[in-house]
Amino acid sequence: MQELIRIITMLNYTHIAEQSVNRKRSWRILVFALILLFCPSLSFAYLFQDEERGTSLSIFGIGGIMRLNYAWVDGDDALYEDSDDGFREGFDHREFLSLTASGILFRDYTLDGEVHYNQDDDPDWNFFAKLARDESYLMFGDQPNIFEEPYFTRYTLPFRGLTLHVETDHIGVTTFGAITRGAVSKEEITPDGTSGPYRLSKIPVVPGSDIVTIEIRNQNDSNQVLEMRPQTRNVDYTIDYDTGEITFSQPIDSETFGGDRVVIVVIYRDEEESSSFKTAILGSRLTVSPTDWGTLGVTYVSEFEREPSLSDGFERRQEIYGIDTALKIGDMWRLTTEYAFSQQQTVNGDSPDPSQSVLAKLDGKVGEQVDIHGKYQRVEREFLTFANPDIDTNEQELELVGIYAYRPDHSVKIGYSFLQDNLPQESEEPTTTTHRPYIAWDARVRERTQLFSKYEYIQKTDDWHPEETDDQTHSLLFGGIQEFSTVPVLKKLSVRGEYQVNDFEDKTDQEADTLTHLFGLRATTEPAREIIAYAEQRERLIHDKDLKENTERQDISEFGLELNRWQRFSAQSKYQYRAVHDLLHDEQESERHTVILGAKYQPFDVVTTSGKLELRDETVFASAAAEREESSSRSLNTEARLAYTPKKDLTFRIKYEYDYEEDRLEAANKTREDETEFRFNYAFDKRKTRLTGIIKIERDLLEAPPTPKTKTRTTTYLANAARQLTDRWDILAQYKREMVELSADNTREDILAEIGCKLGRFITFAGGYQHSRFQDNDEPENDYTANSVYLKLIGKL
Repeated sequence: MQELIRIITMLNYTHIAEQSVNRKRSWRILVFALILLFCPSLSFAYLFQDEERGTSLSIFGIGGIMRLNYAWVDGDDALYEDSDDGFREGFDHREFLSLTASGILFRDYTLDGEVHYNQDDDPDWNFFAKLARDESYLMFGDQPNIFEEPYFTRYTLPFRGLTLHVETDHIGVTTFGAITRGAVSKEEITPDGTSGPYRLSKIPVVPGSDIVTIEIRNQNDSNQVLEMRPQTRNVDYTIDYDTGEITFSQPIDSETFGGDRVVIVVIYRDEEESSSFKTAILGSRLTVSPTDWGTLGVTYVSEFEREPSLSDGFERRQEIYGIDTALKIGDMWRLTTEYAFSQQQTVNGDSPDPSQSVLAKLDGKVGEQVDIHGKYQRVEREFLTFANPDIDTNEQELELVGIYAYRPDHSVKIGYSFLQDNLPQESEEPTTTTHRPYIAWDARVRERTQLFSKYEYIQKTDDWHPEETDDQTHSLLFGGIQEFSTVPVLKKLSVRGEYQVNDFEDKTDQEADTLTHLFGLRATTEPAREIIAYAEQRERLIHDKDLKENTERQDISEFGLELNRWQRFSAQSKYQYRAVHDLLHDEQESERHTVILGAKYQPFDVVTTSGKLELRDETVFASAAAEREESSSRSLNTEARLAYTPKKDLTFRIKYEYDYEEDRLEAANKTREDETEFRFNYAFDKRKTRLTGIIKIERDLLEAPPTPKTKTRTTTYLANAARQLTDRWDILAQYKREMVELSADNTREDILAEIGCKLGRFITFAGGYQHSRFQDNDEPENDYTANSVYLKLIGKL
């Protein structure tokens, strides 16, 4: 344990004195560049080889950039320093480093690593290295997670530290010591039918810490998750860590066709209060596999604050101990178990009693026709979830499922689940118990006919007298899918129909007893090759059994079209109308219109276009009888892109993005943002001459009465030209002008000229001059004119 604490101390060393660290970083990059310059062994295809020792290591990337700058400023030097591309007056420096390494050391060891440094990033250093032999490895740097096999001691969030893993045929040992940033947050977001953006409440978000999942929850019991769909960053969604905005690649509806709720669950670390590496973590895991059919694992993980000192923080640590097993029983069965307990240590030794958790899973088959699944999980109220924030505490759950495939494409599914809270039991709180037995049938009775049905019973009670919770729900679903291969005009046609009735009764009379009818009908057709159209209608009717009246009706209509033609054109469109009617007061409660359009088109090999449009208009109508206030909002998101590449090394790009949000109340709140960008890239004369031109226009409008309206337009012009004069010499010239108008009125111009000389294969020295001028017509005291000369040392691999 002391050794791991020393590791944490070593990791923290670079944060002790910022000024000293900056000087050391500059020298590190300089030393690295000199090594590249004077070591001839690195001069062949960026590859270091030593056949005698069995070493082959390739290094590639931008080795490093160090700029030594001298600036003199006439005007507001502080504003110049804080601006983009600004420097301190007098001598200053800036560094950048990006490297990736991969290879073999001493015949038996593989090395993979990367390092990135940028003064403008937080943290400025990001690095990772892994030295491995067979299944054993040593990792140092930024890592995404650790201990993926267990559930309660799985550490799911990113950290920076040292990990050692040693593995033989039957034994594996993993230990790590690390530091991490920010505080853990978990949010649930209800989608509105669009792809976003959806905003997190705490920002900024620690980069790489986001875990996004789409959950489908039972409409009759929000505690039951029917399905989980993990989302992949930069594939299923993108995230802006500074603003906390998440945008999905596809629209997310608020409920399924069958009426179950859809929820976006996001787990992340935020830096709302602090961005420093203030938390330390330690952990170890031992796995033993004496046979092919059995594995035993023991895990320890702890977390504590590094202040006022590591030793003081360690005395107040949170920790979790866990043991898990995995057994293969014959060829058909697999049993996994896990037990863990957690505790919060205190300095005076008066620590609270440990909290416990248990997990057991059984999966297998009986013959060829029966599948069995069983799961039991129990997590006490105070169990610590710092390692895995996805754990739901204060509940125990039992789930049993059996599937009997009595004929091909015919099956019966029988299940039972049990959920109970108040663990360990406290007399001041009621213990709520939920029972959920169900049976489902699914069969393809003919080649093109499928039928299905399901009955579910949900009962919730507590142990208080009189009871605070005592309700039950009977749910019956039946439906079918019929496919038609030859239909006039429509050709291929598939029709899906469902009817579900939910009978809810609250014996405590706190909620109304209701009978809910759900109807769903969806028709999908393929009238022509590569054209798919669909239409669906969903109705939900709620009947109050106490009042003996229908009280609410929900109406959802949706139409869509998907088109894929000639392998060059694809388009998707959807319109959805959702309305809620208050039948008790004979009035409409709310309505929402959603329009989704998207297309990609490549008319020629040299032209590619794409675009999307998402419109959402939602209104809640005021009602004095229902004591409901009016609200109305509208959002519009559009994006269009065009790329034209008439020949190699010549590209024209146009991009347009528009975001609009409006809160249409008496005092209208509006937010409008749009961005238009024209980009030109051209390289000729065997790429010795390279030209780049960019025009970007950004407009922002904010109306939030009674505050004054804010409206700005920012126009940026950039022209860049580079020429390789000889094998060693090159020149660069750049002009940039940024104008901010309307609510603000200022202009900034930057002119840069640079000449570079290549020394050896990897090193380039460059010298240049930069002129910057800022003019603020609203506040002239902010004006400045800055001139700077600089030297740059560039290492490229």
